[in-house]
Amino acid sequence: MALTPYHCYCCLSHRKGGMLGAIITLILSAISASYYIWVLLDLYTRSNEFTNQGYFNAVLVLHYFLIAGTGIIFPLLTLILFAGAYWYYSVPVAFFSIMASLGSILELGALVFFGVTFFSSSVTTASLGSEPLILGEILWFCIRFIYMLHLIFASWALYQKNSSGNEQKSTTF
Repeated sequence: MALTPYHCYCCLSHRKGGMLGAIITLILSAISASYYIWVLLDLYTRSNEFTNQGYFNAVLVLHYFLIAGTGIIFPLLTLILFAGAYWYYSVPVAFFSIMASLGSILELGALVFFGVTFFSSSVTTASLGSEPLILGEILWFCIRFIYMLHLIFASWALYQKNSSGNEQKSTTF
């Protein structure tokens, strides 16, 4: 039995909610990757503000990973979720929820590192308060993390619904 009778207590079925959630996640992933690229380009232009080149390289490498994760891996996972919701498969939906959880935790770790790095005066000449793009990254991640938690729980409910075998499979929405 699914956790909720509908997708997050709204009027959508689990299947429609999963497909709509996949489309919204694709849009959010594109926005996130674009924002991370913007921050990366800004960091390149201000590389002389870093007093420690090792931290600068670490921040750049983590941004490359964030761009790859949100620009490549999350969209692929989202397509897997969409396929699982569309064809009533339970394994892709469970795979999405597990991988999205791990990806969100890794992204949280990277952003905590950014916050600590830019908060330390021994790393940069500026402080975290004067870094609006890094603060924006952290805020954007918090908003997106709440949405991803919603999608993880909703996809788990879809997994339970699909794996129960009681769902009537139809070709219409």
